[in-house]
Amino acid sequence: MDGWRPGRDIGAGYMSDDIANHSNQVREAAGKFYVLWRGQVVHTPDNKIRLFDTEREAYEFLAQCDDAGGII
Repeated sequence: MDGWRPGRDIGAGYMSDDIANHSNQVREAAGKFYVLWRGQVVHTPDNKIRLFDTEREAYEFLAQCDDAGGII
């Protein structure tokens, strides 16, 4: 992605209209992406960090959490 860098706050423009809370972030680690929703790292039910294959999937997940009002 043009101008993207790990840890960049989504308030910088990528899908920012879809995500109400700008403390949400997508970060890269070892070729995968993880998210912070309202400043909290999102985990799977078995308490592992939830990972996404693409940055876009991660941002879409954050938008869905915002729409639901909680982590889905």
